[in-house]
Amino acid sequence: MAKRIAIVLLLVAGIPLGAQENKPPTLRELLLVQLRSTHNKSDWFVAGNTAMKGLTVEQASWNDGKGNHSVGQFAHHLVFWNRHTLERLNGSKEQYNGSNDETFTKFDSKTWTDAMKS
Repeated sequence: MAKRIAIVLLLVAGIPLGAQENKPPTLRELLLVQLRSTHNKSDWFVAGNTAMKGLTVEQASWNDGKGNHSVGQFAHHLVFWNRHTLERLNGSKEQYNGSNDETFTKFDSKTWTDAMKS
């Protein structure tokens, strides 16, 4: 599911580039557009590192008690899949064989510190 969403976003992001040039954009150009609009600056949504700046692990651990994930769990999930996707783009053939639920539940103070560095 996440892979399909990423592909759709990459295709949609390429539309403005294609309209400006006669040649189709490269995959690298598409990825850089997405990186810049989602990580380096706040474009159509606030970048994660900006949104979580100054948030403590205690604050990130809070949840509503109704079975929903905490901010820290979501951050851990996103960092996990971003790193996995980057490794795959760099040629890694390693498949993730765990449960997607694990990408949420392995959140703790150490993983929060790692997430804040990403």
